[in-house]
Amino acid sequence: MTLVLAFSALPKAFCAENAVKPRSAASKSVAEELPLAEPERVYLADIEHRALTLSKRGFPAFKTALRENDLAKVVQFFPASFQGRTLDLAKGASPASTALTVRRAAAKEQSSVDARQVSREQFASYLFGFIKRFDRDLQLEMKLLELAPVRREDLSGAWRGNANLRFYGRYPGGKPAEIFLKLGIDFARIADVDAIASDSGWIQSMRVIEGYEASADRDLFAEVGKERGIDADLLWDNWRNPVEKATIVGGGVYLADVDNDGWDDVLITDINGVFLFKRMQDGHFVEMAEKSGLPHKLHSVVNAIFGDFDQDGWPDLILDNRVFRNRGGGRFDEITRQCNLRFGSLAYLVGYTVGDFDKDGLIDIYVARSYGPKGRYGKNSWIDGPGGPGNQLWRNLGNWKFEDVSDRANARAGRRSCFTASWLDANNDSFPDLYVINEFGGGILLVNTGKGSFTEQPLIKGDLGDFGSMGLAAADINNDGYIDIYTANMYSKSGQRIVGNLAPDAYAPDVMAKMKQFFPGSELYRNLGGSRFERAGEALRVRAVGWAYGPTFFDADNDGFLDIYVTSGFASINKEEPDG
Repeated sequence: MTLVLAFSALPKAFCAENAVKPRSAASKSVAEELPLAEPERVYLADIEHRALTLSKRGFPAFKTALRENDLAKVVQFFPASFQGRTLDLAKGASPASTALTVRRAAAKEQSSVDARQVSREQFASYLFGFIKRFDRDLQLEMKLLELAPVRREDLSGAWRGNANLRFYGRYPGGKPAEIFLKLGIDFARIADVDAIASDSGWIQSMRVIEGYEASADRDLFAEVGKERGIDADLLWDNWRNPVEKATIVGGGVYLADVDNDGWDDVLITDINGVFLFKRMQDGHFVEMAEKSGLPHKLHSVVNAIFGDFDQDGWPDLILDNRVFRNRGGGRFDEITRQCNLRFGSLAYLVGYTVGDFDKDGLIDIYVARSYGPKGRYGKNSWIDGPGGPGNQLWRNLGNWKFEDVSDRANARAGRRSCFTASWLDANNDSFPDLYVINEFGGGILLVNTGKGSFTEQPLIKGDLGDFGSMGLAAADINNDGYIDIYTANMYSKSGQRIVGNLAPDAYAPDVMAKMKQFFPGSELYRNLGGSRFERAGEALRVRAVGWAYGPTFFDADNDGFLDIYVTSGFASINKEEPDG
């Protein structure tokens, strides 16, 4: 295994050109050339080699034994001295929901009677008990989380870690169901990749740390796009095109009632063009981009936003740097030349959001900008991230004239590399504030002064913030009257392992503190009032979403409380492989 693979989960942190100098480096020239001492890099690579061995050979062999319902095969992974600890999910808490039934339990919350020490045979039978609940379509997943040697200097000895074990399929009656267990695991050893599948007695102990069982009477959602007229085959698909043409950013989906008939229509920007699916009275959609005056053959539009910019009651549209006025009935005219909006290079534009920041009745535009494919601004290191060119705030003057007030209003957000921003009233003073995320560090809250400008404020004083933020949503999740914030960030199991296994003095303390923020995942910031926020993502279990993008709040089960939907992943090339 190469070092490149071992560190693929990290950002440009281990590229020599952007290296942070190790504090204990003996030679300045070596410190400038090497971001991490060679023995430390080899050590981390060796750990990740064991992690891959478990993920690709050890865990699959264990899952196969479980699926075959073979007690002897499962028990052979455990020595006679095996120590297991089970958890009674049936005695877990069950939150109220009309859409599904959930039982969630944690070892720290259950008595010694409910969380029992068991033998290897009993623990295997405990796992088989979950399998027996499924009637069909059973799938098993086992994902390694943490992994470290018990003694740092002894990679051939005992190891400890944890993993997620997930069962999902159909209960009797076709009910969709899922059982999730987080396991603490002690390994007597981790054999080589060619030997681990046939090794015996190498799992010294397994403890259920927490778990849940969820089921519903029916599928919560059904795919009906094609039968309703929204044909995904019209859109670009990496799986159906040559690898050399694969893309990362395909476009986006935007909703607006463009003809004011009471039904939302769907705009999709895509590599293959612009599509406007108008909703008919019978619930079906008809593609009408060209008939509506939109440039159907405008390929690879990245940014779009609807807004009634001229106050005539009809939602207008901006596609990248082109402006379209809705003249009524969902018919658009391009007025780019008549409008003075000039956002600059498309290479930096990644998102628009609209709001009336000065409460003059005219919709203003906030433009999020990243550092782009070329050129960096401000700080240029992997630990601080490349700066962006600064965001833009365009004040609507009326009659399709806008004024760039970014500097005057202090709205650039400190030249962060920003994927998106969101308007919200963070302090309930009736003036819309802005939260701006950062691709390479903590975001910033721009508090509206009510006088045409903003002041910068971190969500939590002294908190380093997030990392890898690529999406954002704001809403009141607990109906307390305060708007909360959800940031979609980067979550990586291997990244957390690598950072967690670094020597404590590998970098300066402030650098180590920042690195620990690289991969823990998305975050939910609960608004406490008065522009004060607290982290609630871990407690509410909404962090581990993968490489998250584009979150949104909506009430999925009509219970009056908002739920969260988050897209995640990266550019998938092969439909048969988990490469996205």
